[in-house]
Amino acid sequence: MSGWVSYLAGFAAPVALGALAFSEYLSHFFPALRVSQQADALQSGGCIWVPAGAGVGHLALFTVTNILGLSLAARLQSAITISTLGVLAAFLVLAFTVGHGQWSNFAATATRTSTHGFSAPSLPPRWFL
Repeated sequence: MSGWVSYLAGFAAPVALGALAFSEYLSHFFPALRVSQQADALQSGGCIWVPAGAGVGHLALFTVTNILGLSLAARLQSAITISTLGVLAAFLVLAFTVGHGQWSNFAATATRTSTHGFSAPSLPPRWFL
């Protein structure tokens, strides 16, 4: 019973937030999936199934994958992790190979604008020691 309460009450909001974030990220490519359009659709008497459907479909896909077996879910998770690391590695390589940056930007000199000096901390009175 504790596990079900924890799942339904404790994890429902983060899972829903993740689904909405997925729809919002996907809306960069498909504007109809924008989560902010849900409020506009509700005010005009429309349907919110399109933006919410992307998140629900995303959750359904991973739920079915986990139901089909731990081995399949583990391989999918490994593939997602490897692709994420590949994208990060590509960004790092592209950051240093593409563009017209100067290596001197990494060695910028700092100029002092303050007239305050750094002084040694004051010592406690002798009777305190």
